[in-house]
Amino acid sequence: MKKLFSFLFIFGHFCFAFTFVVLGDRTGGAKNEIFKKIIEEIRILKPDFIINVGDLIEGNKKDSLNIVKEWERVLRMLKEVGVKLYFTPGNHDIFSELSEKIYLSLIGKTYYSFSYDNAHFIVLDNSRYNSYFEMPQEMIDWLEKDLQAHKKYRWKFVFFHRPFWRYEYEKKKLKDFPLHQIFKKYKVNYVFSGHDHFYTYLFYDSIHYFQVGPSGSRYKIYFDEKEGAFQNYLFCKVEKNEVTIVVIKPGSIFQKEKFSLEKIISQKRFKEGIKLVPLKISEQREEDTIKLFITNPLDEKVKVSFLWEFSSENYLIDIEKGNFVLEGKSKGIFQFLVKIKKPSQIYPLPRLHLFIDYQETKDSLVLVLPIKREITLKNGEFFTFEELGREDGTSVNLKGKIIISCDKENLYLNYSEEDHFLFDTLFFYFAKNQDTILEIKIPKEGKISWSYGRGIDTKIEKFKQRERERREEIKVPLKEILTNNHTYFNIKLHKEKEVLYLKIPFDFDTKEWYQLNFDR
Repeated sequence: MKKLFSFLFIFGHFCFAFTFVVLGDRTGGAKNEIFKKIIEEIRILKPDFIINVGDLIEGNKKDSLNIVKEWERVLRMLKEVGVKLYFTPGNHDIFSELSEKIYLSLIGKTYYSFSYDNAHFIVLDNSRYNSYFEMPQEMIDWLEKDLQAHKKYRWKFVFFHRPFWRYEYEKKKLKDFPLHQIFKKYKVNYVFSGHDHFYTYLFYDSIHYFQVGPSGSRYKIYFDEKEGAFQNYLFCKVEKNEVTIVVIKPGSIFQKEKFSLEKIISQKRFKEGIKLVPLKISEQREEDTIKLFITNPLDEKVKVSFLWEFSSENYLIDIEKGNFVLEGKSKGIFQFLVKIKKPSQIYPLPRLHLFIDYQETKDSLVLVLPIKREITLKNGEFFTFEELGREDGTSVNLKGKIIISCDKENLYLNYSEEDHFLFDTLFFYFAKNQDTILEIKIPKEGKISWSYGRGIDTKIEKFKQRERERREEIKVPLKEILTNNHTYFNIKLHKEKEVLYLKIPFDFDTKEWYQLNFDR
């Protein structure tokens, strides 16, 4: 709070100036204690008015009484500040015809404008639209007319809930985005959005774009403060020839540029450019040289330290720790010799800890060593799985068995429930290739479903599905899953609140699954 009083003294009101606060999302997942703390700080700051960027109530209710009660509760808290309030509708505020009627009754218009001193403010409504192209043309026409009518104002501010501008920038299409072109044409200075619960800032074509972080809501995309995931609101001072905006985390103050969108995207792309190649093992192969690929998309060099964490009872890794430097716009390949002592017992999987030192910030990343295993099935023989893994590479003993076997025509799947091997849902996956995947879904009770589709990231795009009666043994015709006498194989098991996998990380890059070879 001392920082806040010092800030108030330095930042205080001057002649020909006014101040306002921009509030972020309070919902979904409202944390009232945080919201109340923010409200108390704003009361001390004494802005001329408050404007929020949407999502003040949880919403998603069907009865008007509960929706009205939510609004009454949050309005009581806001009115404690004792200043004028302006509202932007969010998807939690307006989510149905009923909620829109209540919003119009309690709050007012969903899009509107007002002027204050030498500034003009515009609020748009994109609460129910997933893209600019779904927004009513009537609203866009109104926006242009309103901007045309208020050209004389020195400062122009625009507010809407969903950050369409950020989505377009991340696709490298902001320059041609119709809303951006309108803002540029009419010399809009500042644009504010919310919705995604992390703070970020972009200066593009002389327009300052802000995505306000959560003001009491949960985090949902990023969870690290370095990526803008912290509770915050904006304090803005408007003078004759200058606008100053700072980001306030309860108890702390940051410059608006500290969590720039370019930096967040660049660091995200740096992490996305890191790939650890799977360790390949089989009955005859117990060691392999694996590669770590790193691409540095940044202009500046990045320092990286690494440390392997593994069980020495089952693994040997030739270089356990070290560091290296990647120059800007460069690529690096680093090799490790890994030996597994017991190929039948792969868990817990080795984990590679990376400590990344950018020029201004530090970050870290943990990679679980993926393992690609080849299994050869002979006619009449069987193979047993007694443990699966979590996403973090730790293992879970199934206290039962998953058994696969084959003859010349079919693959057979069995699961024994010895010693309480229980599951909610068990999935088997077989892939001829990326575009031909068979998913067999076995629920705890009821019929078994067979689905055919193609893999996309972490899901299957299904194009054919049928149900079969539950039997003790599941028979899969080999002709449906084989290519050149092999198939790619994976397992996923839901058990209470856990999800377990055969191949980690779990995705639908099917060539990285276990490979089943058939010696018929």
